Amino acid sequence: MVAWAKDKFYKYPDLKEFVLYALFGILTVGANIGVFMGLRHLEVSAVIANAAAWLVSVIVAYMTNRKWVFHSTVSNIVREFLTFAFYRLLTGILDEIIVVTLVEMIGSPLMAIPDKLWELGVKVGSNIIVIILNYIFSKKRIFAS
Repeated sequence: MVAWAKDKFYKYPDLKEFVLYALFGILTVGANIGVFMGLRHLEVSAVIANAAAWLVSVIVAYMTNRKWVFHSTVSNIVREFLTFAFYRLLTGILDEIIVVTLVEMIGSPLMAIPDKLWELGVKVGSNIIVIILNYIFSKKRIFAS
C-alpha cells in the first residue's frame, strides 16, 4: 500500500503538490485558528483576533508554500512575498467579512449553539473557502512558472 501511494505521489507532480499544499494548509489553518481562539479566550475582539490570526497564517503559508509546495526559485523574494501578501489580503478581507458578520453581527443562530462552538465552526468554514481561493491564486498567479 505504501509503495503504491509513494509511486502515485512521485508519478503525478500535481497530486504531490496538492497533497503538500493540503498538509501545510493544515499547519496554516491550525496556526490561524489557534491564534484566533487563543485571543478570543483572552477576550480580544473578533476583529483584532482575526486580523492577528491572518497575519500569522500568511507568514507560515508563504514560508511553506515557497519552499516545499511550489518550489519557487524567483530571485526577487520581496516582490513575490508582496504578491503573495496581496492575494492573501484579498482572501483575508473575505475571511474578516465572514467572521465579523457571522460572529459579531449575527451570532449563534437562536442561541441553539454555544457561542464558542459557533465561533469555531464559523472559522473552520471560512478557512475552507479561503484555502480553496488561496490555492488557485498561488498556483495561477503567485508561484506560476
